[in-house]
Amino acid sequence: MNSYKQCFVTVTLIVAGMLMVGPLYAQDGSYKSPIQPRSFMLGGDVYALFAFSEGDNATVINITPSFGAFVTNGLLIGGDLQFQLVSGGGSSNTIFGIGPKIAYYFDPGGSNGRRSSFYPFVEGSFSILSVEDSYNSVGFGVRGGVVLMISSSVGLDLSMRINHMSISPEGRYSRSYGVTTLTLGAGVTSFIF
Repeated sequence: MNSYKQCFVTVTLIVAGMLMVGPLYAQDGSYKSPIQPRSFMLGGDVYALFAFSEGDNATVINITPSFGAFVTNGLLIGGDLQFQLVSGGGSSNTIFGIGPKIAYYFDPGGSNGRRSSFYPFVEGSFSILSVEDSYNSVGFGVRGGVVLMISSSVGLDLSMRINHMSISPEGRYSRSYGVTTLTLGAGVTSFIF
């Protein structure tokens, strides 16, 4: 029975290794980049922000699924969905958002015909947000980071994001205000090409 277990473990490790380090080359040996035209990206990030001040603490957790299509080499047009949980000062709010984004992924290995193990990127986004307490908000964001490839089509996304939200509470005496945050995040990106 032990030999069957060892064989199963060995085969499983070999198959997993092949999937994790599969090449980005077509059958004829030509280079195939995941950030070329007619390729797609599906991903998601998690960002957390913890703010501490005199007697008051705030926590913001942001989960952002994203999608897009490459229209030229490296240029992605797509969209983001946002789910934010904001708590602090004895209350909490849930924020939902949706909006377009545009990103550019750099290909450090593309010019010499080799597969790259990482793809630096910059991104800009716009969001329309809805806060559960009937507030309306508009958000703008800029993000930069790198996708570290863990297989031929899946990467670990590490980035820094600057967001600005303009919040307009409803009510006669309510004032609009803005919130700007700087957060670090991580996620998973899958390229379909």
